[in-house]
Amino acid sequence: MTTETHLQAPPADADGTYRPTFAEHSVMRWSLDYMLRLLHETSVAFDGDLISGIIFLALIRANTQHLSEATQRQYSQEHGIILDEARRPATVKSISDSLNLPYETVRRHLGKLAAAGRCERAPGRGYLATESILRRPEYGALMSRGLGHFHQMLDRLHRADLDPRGLGGRV
Repeated sequence: MTTETHLQAPPADADGTYRPTFAEHSVMRWSLDYMLRLLHETSVAFDGDLISGIIFLALIRANTQHLSEATQRQYSQEHGIILDEARRPATVKSISDSLNLPYETVRRHLGKLAAAGRCERAPGRGYLATESILRRPEYGALMSRGLGHFHQMLDRLHRADLDPRGLGGRV
């Protein structure tokens, strides 16, 4: 079970224009930079096929999103990864809905990922990004680079003495 943060619409001027503060603008800019770096890393890891990479990442999340934060933390601390015993197959429809992509697009990309050995099909139940797949060096490298980009964003926030949770009480 995941906890979602519901964002409030930012306040606008009388003319309806949103004018972020310097701190808000900085956080938005650095977040965008982080997101674009992750998308680039994902595209590279999937030989330029960004959509397959995004679907793969959504599959990883879907396989474990039923687990509480405490359970995920326990697996991570004890094993460095969530073991297959705790993963649940994800259907094409669930991935399609989560990404707001056409069902057929997701089905085609998951089929291609399975054929390439990047995920496994559980007949009649869906698809899995298994522990053995996620422990491959290329995925470890992708996660490591992503973590590096995340730390870069946190460092920027720290150097600017900004806490994004306190920006106008909107997050």
